[in-house]
Amino acid sequence: MQKRDPNFILADASARCNATFSLPVSTDDAFDLCAAALVYLPGFYAQKSSKAELQIDGITGGAGMGYLAFGSPGERITVSIKSRGPSQSEAFVESKLGTLFIVLDYGKNRENFNTISKRINE
Repeated sequence: MQKRDPNFILADASARCNATFSLPVSTDDAFDLCAAALVYLPGFYAQKSSKAELQIDGITGGAGMGYLAFGSPGERITVSIKSRGPSQSEAFVESKLGTLFIVLDYGKNRENFNTISKRINE
């Protein structure tokens, strides 16, 4: 088991990871691709998933669930899809802290973000 090295920070809600991905598929296919990528996140729960609105809002860990998971306050993950033509889409993915304040950051939101990025780009 690999130990995580915590970064001692006074993080706030601005600690986040985000990126925009260009996808050579329709918005419906991009939505399905992103939804499939989120399945790989441990403890991911979709609070809102709307293909009509082309948006997925979800959480991992303790975010919004009334508890804090050991080692992670949880993350809020948002995916928004936009059309860039008949067979071209853009996916905006954001992972941010599930709470407003933490002292130790183990990099879990970066890890979750990297997992999503890897799965979308496969």
